[in-house]
Amino acid sequence: MEKTSNRPLIIAAICVFSALIALIVFQIIQNNQNLEKTPGEVSTELGLSEREKWPIIDQLPIKNSLYTIGYTIKNNDLKIYIDTTDTYLEVALKKLGSLTYKPLSSYNIEIRTPENPFKGCFMEKFAKDPLEFFQNGYKDAAISYEITSAKSDNDSYLIYLTTGSEEAYDLVHYTAVLEKSGDSWKLVTEPTPTLLLDQ
Repeated sequence: MEKTSNRPLIIAAICVFSALIALIVFQIIQNNQNLEKTPGEVSTELGLSEREKWPIIDQLPIKNSLYTIGYTIKNNDLKIYIDTTDTYLEVALKKLGSLTYKPLSSYNIEIRTPENPFKGCFMEKFAKDPLEFFQNGYKDAAISYEITSAKSDNDSYLIYLTTGSEEAYDLVHYTAVLEKSGDSWKLVTEPTPTLLLDQ
């Protein structure tokens, strides 16, 4: 007799327990559906967030017979690269500058080709005169350049120079930055295409 009277309680307990398990399973499935996205959805969302962060990539890459301007994003860092020749380097930089309202110096830009002829060639030698300091530093490097102008800005000294020539259609403008260091100077920015420094 006691067994029969407990049966409805046992059935009710089983029903409540089953309903509770069903509710938990439903919530787990619902959460997994929210978390699981197809690779396409993830890629689209990532692409949208990158374009929001760096609007310039909407207009890249550019590839033509004169130059290539592309980009890579690695570890959430944008790097813009340029492949061209001396003849079209400044054309490519002007094109890149026209794609954004920001100064080019605010981007990480790598000129893959042509290689900067000044890169890693400077040998520091003492000189009180900034132009002498600069010229002595590149004396042993096989670089043909012409200093076009220079200007002092407090303890900084800007040197404007060119490589190549207009006649050969390979003229490139560079800017180097020196800073006063005791009685001498130090090279803080090796000659860099002037458009990259927004001079």
